[in-house]
Parts: sequence; C-alpha cells; structure tokens
Amino acid sequence: MKMLINSLKNEERIETLHKRTLEKKLDDLKEYEGMILIPSIRPSGRVYYYTFDPKTGKRKYLGGEECEAVQCIKAMHHMKLSVKLMERNSSLLIPVIEGYADTDPDAVEALLPKVYQNSRFELAGPADPRAAEWKKAKEQFKANYLRKYPDKHPETLTYERRNGDKMRSKSEGSIADILDLNELTFVYELPHRCNGYWLLSDFTVLSPLDYFSEIIIEHAGRMDLESYRNKYIFSLEQYMKEGYRPNINLFFTFDNLDKTFSEIPVQNILDNWLGKSA
Repeated sequence: MKMLINSLKNEERIETLHKRTLEKKLDDLKEYEGMILIPSIRPSGRVYYYTFDPKTGKRKYLGGEECEAVQCIKAMHHMKLSVKLMERNSSLLIPVIEGYADTDPDAVEALLPKVYQNSRFELAGPADPRAAEWKKAKEQFKANYLRKYPDKHPETLTYERRNGDKMRSKSEGSIADILDLNELTFVYELPHRCNGYWLLSDFTVLSPLDYFSEIIIEHAGRMDLESYRNKYIFSLEQYMKEGYRPNINLFFTFDNLDKTFSEIPVQNILDNWLGKSA
C-alpha cells in the first residue's frame, strides 16, 4: 500500500507540473478561445476547415491541416481537455493521499502521546525449542566468525530496529519485521561458505515445518550502482556453484527505482515457500 501511495504522490506531482505547463501554453493561444472548427471534406478526400463565430453566426475559411490557425485551435481544445482531466484526477487523488496513514513503526511512534514514545519491545522468542537451539548455534557460529574476521564496515550498521538490533538499511529492517510478524526464526548476516568464499547472507531463515530446512533472502538495495550490481552477480554465481537455487532456497528482494521498498514481494516469498514446503 505504501508503494501505491508513493506512486500516487509522484503521479500527482507530475500532473501538477504538466498542468501548469499546459495552462501557460493555453494562455499563448487565448486569441483562439471560443473558436469552433467545422470540417469540409472535398471529393478528393482532402479536409478543409472553417471556423464558426457563435456571436456573429458567420463562418470563416481557414484552409487545410497545414494551416497554423487550424493546428492552434486543435491544440487548444486538446490542452483544455487535458487540463480538465488533470483537475478531475487531482480531486480524486488528493483526498486519498492526504487520508493515507503511514503505519511504519517510526510514523506510529510519532503520533503517540509522548508518555508512550521511545518504548522498546522484544518480540516473543521462538516457541519451539528446536528453533531456539538452531538460532543459538547459528548466532554462536556468527560470533566466532566475526572474532576471526571482524566486520570491515561496522559504520554502515546505521538502522536500529525497535528491539535494538542494528542493520544496514531501513529496507532490511522492514524485512526483519515481516519475518518476526510471521513468527519465523532467522539470523542476520549469517556467514555461508560458498565455492571457497565467505558470504554474509542478509537473512537465513529456518523452516517452521521441519526445523531443519533453511532459505536465504538477500536484499539488493543499490542496483543503480555498477559496483553493487557486480557484487550481486558475483554472490549469485557463488551461491549457485555451492548448490543454492533461486526461488527454491535462495531469494532476492530489491528496492524500487525511486528507492522506496515494498513489503509485498517479501511476504509472497514466505507464502510461496511455506506453501511449497507443505
């Protein structure tokens, strides 16, 4: 829904700018205001135009399609209808946009009375002991790896979730929230040895069906950068050489072109994965 609202906002901005441009052009054509074209088709098939003045009731011959006045009158009527449709669109879009309430945790926090703000909460831990044991073992493995190979870019862990976990982007924080809401057990940036390389997978998720199978979700947030795309292609190659298969146990999510993030693809991955596993 948030992606749709952002799209509507962008559409409304574009239409507003376009409307202003058309209104300026219409002002340049005001000498043709009120003119009505009357076509006359000759036996040869050519079309010639007259203009009718409602005030005098007289007709005036203009010429064919190449006549500047004919082109200007047609353009004027086209732009007037365009402006009318844009005004109608705005009357429909603005109430939707203004009435939309952002349900992002930070947005909700800002709307709360101050006494209820800045509270931290921990989501319930894994209910099944097998999930808790898996997470404990994986987190220990990750800790041992980081002692041997310290994080090269800890400064990029800039997004802090409401439970205190730090991640490298708000989009990754949203994915973590979706996993929590689906009561799935996961480890963030769990190291995986793939084809001789260590890859820190964004999310390694444990199946709640057998508490053994895992999937990896990688979020690609900066595909607009060539170096980032090259890294993405390299990681995909190593995963596949190790035996991972896209849309089976390896999934990718992406930011939108306008750098917004939609939660829908993530939920679809979970729904489809769980459905296939069942």
